[in-house]
Amino acid sequence: MPPPPAIRGTPTFQLKQPRHCLSLEKSYNFLSEGMMNRLRHTERRETIAYWPAREELSGESVGLVTDLSEEGINIHSQSQFEHGQRINIRVAVDPKLTNLLYLHLHVENVWCHPSGVAGSFHSGFKLLNLSAEAREGIRKLLSSFSYPVPHGAG
Repeated sequence: MPPPPAIRGTPTFQLKQPRHCLSLEKSYNFLSEGMMNRLRHTERRETIAYWPAREELSGESVGLVTDLSEEGINIHSQSQFEHGQRINIRVAVDPKLTNLLYLHLHVENVWCHPSGVAGSFHSGFKLLNLSAEAREGIRKLLSSFSYPVPHGAG
């Protein structure tokens, strides 16, 4: 089934440069990398693409998903999110790859820090009540747009 005319021809993702090329993209987190690795239940993977995210009901841009896993996402945005803030978002994805137009996600903010660029932020969100359909979509995206990061790196 072809996508609706409103999104046909609209890019659903962009490839990004490796983190070491984007010094301003580094998020400074109150948790050390070692602590994050202990909290993470899935293998750490580096994504090589990012996807636009919109608030589910209003359709307003939330920002770009710059990292994702089955446990959480990182969003680069011009909005500063409050710790514990919950939102419903839809992330535009390639239907040829995922059989979905969007990942529908319910997320809770865990941290938010300035990105190093005036007026923009990096925010970490944990996924809440992830549907089987969204989980499978994330797995398909990760299999095409990510690679494993060795323990202790990145």
